[in-house]
Amino acid sequence: MGRDDANWMKHTLWYSEDNQKGGRLDYKAVKLKPLTAESVPPKVRTF
Repeated sequence: MGRDDANWMKHTLWYSEDNQKGGRLDYKAVKLKPLTAESVPPKVRTF
């Protein structure tokens, strides 16, 4: 069992449109190198 980072490491964004009923769903990649803090690498869940 490994990690599927290509499909799961992303932010989910919802944009609601004021002039329409509904909105827009979009995704943004996760940045693994923070600007101001030490990074903790992701690992496989074991529970």
